[in-house]
Amino acid sequence: MTDTIQQSAFPGSTSSNVVSQAVGTGGSGERTQLVEDFDTFLDLLVTQIQNQDPTNPVETEQFTNQLVQFSELEQQLQSNDTLETILNTIQSQNAANVVGYIGSSVTADGATTTLNNGRAVYNLDATADVPSAQIQIRNQFGTVVFETSQPLQRGQNEFVFDGEGPNGQTFNDGDAFTITVTGEDRDGNFVNISTEVEGIVDGVDFSGSVPSLTIGSVNVPLTAVNSVNRATDS
Repeated sequence: MTDTIQQSAFPGSTSSNVVSQAVGTGGSGERTQLVEDFDTFLDLLVTQIQNQDPTNPVETEQFTNQLVQFSELEQQLQSNDTLETILNTIQSQNAANVVGYIGSSVTADGATTTLNNGRAVYNLDATADVPSAQIQIRNQFGTVVFETSQPLQRGQNEFVFDGEGPNGQTFNDGDAFTITVTGEDRDGNFVNISTEVEGIVDGVDFSGSVPSLTIGSVNVPLTAVNSVNRATDS
């Protein structure tokens, strides 16, 4: 006589336990495990139904609940796949948009930019008038290659480094230079002076979590960009 089966298709587990074990963290391995668990569940369910004692049938409510939850999980995984596809599409579109910056002139928060046509342009934003701000330009090795002083008015000011160092030394386009600016107001109080850089974008770097624009040898995070001016034909 065929033995009767009087236990759940997943002995010792509630429906919620089965679901949580199947879901895991939602990765590809967990998806494969879910499929395997679902197939096993169906095999056990069919076997139990075929071999149960007709006079004492097993309660089917638990099976039904588990089937419903597995169905819901399958729909959730399909939704996740759809969302992932949408996200990939958006990321591709964003990447195409970022590439559109190439050839444009941008201003961005920062103190380092490169020479372009013998010019490195910096925007200096002072919180008060500065009769004589001290300005230093350093090369990529941190060596001071140029020093000067100039008055700054409260608000936006521009400083242009012409690419010439001591003793008439001329630097090359593409070389990176960093500006340092300090100053005091007429009463001798320290004035906060923030800096922006300008440059022509010649590439995009996608290696980080946030795309960055390349201006010569300088990487500028996209989040630091304040304005963009499309290049025009000369």
